[in-house]
Amino acid sequence: MSRKAVLFLAAGLALSGCASHPRPAAANDIDTAATAETEAVRRCRANLKEMQKIKTQWAADEHKTGSDAITREDLMRIDRYILNRFECPAGGNYTWGRVGERATCSVPGHVLK
Repeated sequence: MSRKAVLFLAAGLALSGCASHPRPAAANDIDTAATAETEAVRRCRANLKEMQKIKTQWAADEHKTGSDAITREDLMRIDRYILNRFECPAGGNYTWGRVGERATCSVPGHVLK
């Protein structure tokens, strides 16, 4: 066997050995779960930020002050500013809050920073 053939065979065996010993499934699951959680937090925060923008614009248009509470009727009027319904990707519930408060999510860690 030539030297090139031996090297080629050795490289092939090394690669096949790597393929037969992947990372443990538990480590893959943890990485995937952490990535999904991070993405959910990022998307939720983006929703909260957009909700704040809408609430600020609505408050200016309706001459509301920081202590004014938003009623169900107000939320119906806010709909004209909303293109899509806001849903937390982790299943949390959003609260618009008073004009001077930040919108919140019921999932711990899903906060507007």
